[in-house]
Amino acid sequence: MGLSVLVSGIILFATNWNACRLPNNRTPHYMTQTEFIERISPVQHRLFRFALQMTGHRDQAEDVIQEVCIRLWNRRGQLHEIENIEAWCMTITRNLCLDLLKSRHRKLSELPADPDWADSGPEPHRQAELNEDMELIRICLQSLPEKQHVAIHLREVEGMSYQEIANMTGETLTQVKTLIHRGRKAIRDSLLKTHHYGT
Repeated sequence: MGLSVLVSGIILFATNWNACRLPNNRTPHYMTQTEFIERISPVQHRLFRFALQMTGHRDQAEDVIQEVCIRLWNRRGQLHEIENIEAWCMTITRNLCLDLLKSRHRKLSELPADPDWADSGPEPHRQAELNEDMELIRICLQSLPEKQHVAIHLREVEGMSYQEIANMTGETLTQVKTLIHRGRKAIRDSLLKTHHYGT
């Protein structure tokens, strides 16, 4: 399902739900569906990639973006008060992803071990190492302070320049470079430490 279709469906549901909840004599001034889509569309794909990078699963990323859009739609009367809508959305997306990952971790910890599991790939040991590295990088990203995490994602995944990141986040150019440098170093140190202990 395309993100634009998903967002439109969410808005339709939320509109009908709110209409049922509001008394007939209350007609608050909210932005229209068209105005809302015009405001959110420029950031929705970037938010989706951010959620996908954090969760590792497309369906879960779509669930997160759905919840973000519902929250935005329910607050559409206050969106004009938010100075940096994209940075605000990134924060909500990250928090929802972390909540989802915590829930997923709890569920996985309750599953019994499967002694019959086997990797049928051509190079199971190498593939297992790659999977472990990717999972470790994901965990490291999630554990970084929010500003570092967002800056690294915008730089490495979105391919934004340092100046573009500074413009989007409101940080200075020097602060952006520092955030990315420290974030990369933390990830690199974690990888080196893990491989050192594993030898």
